[in-house]
Amino acid sequence: MVLTAKPQAVRVAGLGSATETASILDRTSLTTLDATRQAAHIAYWRAGIASLRELEGLVVELHDAFNSLLPIGLADLGLVDSEASLEALVGDPEREPISPYANPITGPRGRIPTNLSGGLKARGHPVGGTGLFQIAENYLQLTDRFPNRRAQVRAARIAISHSIGGPGNNNFVTLLERTDSRRRRDAVAQPRLHFESRQGRPNARARRSSTAPRRPSRPRPRSTCGQGAARRCTSRCSRSMGGACSRSSTASRRTPKRRRRSSPGSA
Repeated sequence: MVLTAKPQAVRVAGLGSATETASILDRTSLTTLDATRQAAHIAYWRAGIASLRELEGLVVELHDAFNSLLPIGLADLGLVDSEASLEALVGDPEREPISPYANPITGPRGRIPTNLSGGLKARGHPVGGTGLFQIAENYLQLTDRFPNRRAQVRAARIAISHSIGGPGNNNFVTLLERTDSRRRRDAVAQPRLHFESRQGRPNARARRSSTAPRRPSRPRPRSTCGQGAARRCTSRCSRSMGGACSRSSTASRRTPKRRRRSSPGSA
């Protein structure tokens, strides 16, 4: 995939990224990733998508470095309800798993074809290159050039690439769309674009009104070395540190002493 100013068959419709705490202990839930949800909201807003489930020709490449991340990611992206995410991937859990090609939801002919490349489990997870792989594979889907023809989605129009960084706290969502798409942009409310800790930060006024005692500042000593007693001494001399003034002593050392002339008759 090459970024260029020339007209292309595929364009970037939306980008979203978000972060959250890296500490697992500080998170409110272990069955969702807030960074994915926030990044998805930003990407959908920039692409003008209000209802993702109503899109036609959708393709998804989702970050599944671990088995649990696939159903969690489907729910975080808003593609399925959290209680139905596992069934959307493998069918009825009480029965034998169905073939990925025959899956009516996430298969090539399903509503949300997901990880038809095999995902990180099959293709591999080259860390920094994973997100680029996902975007490139979605590009091949949108241009009808996917190498595995059984996994090629018919009339693919828009694709979602979802990538996770770190312990699920630095996540990205990228939307690609065919340039000949006639999808109308929806009016979507702007989401939050800046995020802070749940505990928040005290503002400047609160910090100024704090009752904590302040450390008294030490006044700078006045100069008495002949540089003017009306202004403060700007030199880091020994007098400013409580000792004798180095300027005056230096000046006295530089002043030549007069020698007494001895008379011819003196001994």
